[in-house]
Amino acid sequence: MVDLREYTYGDWLRLCMRFVPALLVAQVIWSVILFFPFALVWFVLPL
Repeated sequence: MVDLREYTYGDWLRLCMRFVPALLVAQVIWSVILFFPFALVWFVLPL
């Protein structure tokens, strides 16, 4: 087990900068997957 107190602010910053882009990409992918069926229905229904 790693002692969290050994980490400096810079280490945390580097860790965050590594994970944030991955989280953003995952969020975008999930948004597209969840939104796409609703968008499809929204556009097809008026026709």
